[in-house]
Amino acid sequence: MNDFHDVQSLATQVAKLQRQNRQLQVTLWVVTAAVVALIGLFLAEQFSRPKVVSTEALYLKDASGRTRLTMEVHPQQGPIVSLTDFEGKDRLRLRVDPQRGPFFSLRDSEEKPRLGLALGPQGSPIFSLADSEGKARLSMRIDPQEGPLLSFRDSEEKERLGMWVDPQQGPTFSLLDSEGKGRLGMWVDPQRGPVFSLRDSEEKVRLGMEVNPQGSPLFSLRDSEGKGRLEMEVNSRGSPLFRLGDSAGKARLTMGLDPQRGPLFNLRDSKGKERLAMGVDPQRGPLFSLRDSGEKPRFAMEVDPQGSPLFRLRDSEGKGRLAMGVDPQGSPLFRLGDSEGKGRLAMKVDAQGIPVFSLRDSEEKGRLTMVVDPQRGPVFFLLSEEGKVIEQLPR
Repeated sequence: MNDFHDVQSLATQVAKLQRQNRQLQVTLWVVTAAVVALIGLFLAEQFSRPKVVSTEALYLKDASGRTRLTMEVHPQQGPIVSLTDFEGKDRLRLRVDPQRGPFFSLRDSEEKPRLGLALGPQGSPIFSLADSEGKARLSMRIDPQEGPLLSFRDSEEKERLGMWVDPQQGPTFSLLDSEGKGRLGMWVDPQRGPVFSLRDSEEKVRLGMEVNPQGSPLFSLRDSEGKGRLEMEVNSRGSPLFRLGDSAGKARLTMGLDPQRGPLFNLRDSKGKERLAMGVDPQRGPLFSLRDSGEKPRFAMEVDPQGSPLFRLRDSEGKGRLAMGVDPQGSPLFRLGDSEGKGRLAMKVDAQGIPVFSLRDSEEKGRLTMVVDPQRGPVFFLLSEEGKVIEQLPR
């Protein structure tokens, strides 16, 4: 009987413990879920919140403890990022300079910058290469005014060679001296065509060569004031020309070879007026003339196609007033002309050595002739308009 009660009591206690265990498990699950939920909310809040690290400098080291990356804000140079090699040498640097703007450089084993990229104050991109001393020797940039520019520099970082595309002048090549003065220039001018020039220490053009829009080549030498003193060209007609200029750059002497007129030589006054001319005309032969201030010929000499020399004097209207020459038969001639340039008086010695004197009318027809006959002496002939003898003295 007692054993039965003991067994019943034990069963009751086991059932009670099972109920308590189930209640404890439920409680533990609830508490665990609450804790997990709280941890999740906390982590979500932590991951969603931005991280801010505030420091004056940041150094990243490799497995050997060597600093390989540095970030800092320099008091004068601004923010700087540097990468170093195994020796601790600065080999790559990125910074924002307060005056120069953003700058990127690659450095050699001596920490000297050899390659640089930058943006100028006006946003102009710049690329540069430096020598072993860290001196910039080659640079490329796009200038706001001059456009794209390539520059070569000497060991003092002075520009000695430049190439660019000028907005007005076109593509340009320039060599500079140690003072930075342009001494040699080449460009293709939109109006003038290709141009080559040599300049003095004051950058004044002293020698120039160009091909103008008509395709004519031109060579010129200039004085210290930049005035053209000597020029050579082949003009649009294919004529070679040579000119000498005065101190004002005005052509005073010209020589050329004209396709139609042959070789030419002329001298001009200070106003550019032709005053003396020489040439060999294909039809008339060699010519020489002196001209007045209005460029009208006043004095002329020539040899005609038959080989006869001729000398002329003209008035202010260009009319022949006096002529002397030797005709094809070898007879010397002398003529005087009126205001219209018509011959009114003529003298000559004919092939037989007889002197002949003639007066002519306004139509240049002989009306009176005098001949010095070897036997009879002077003989006068009066002629009609048709040239017929109407009177002879002596008879």
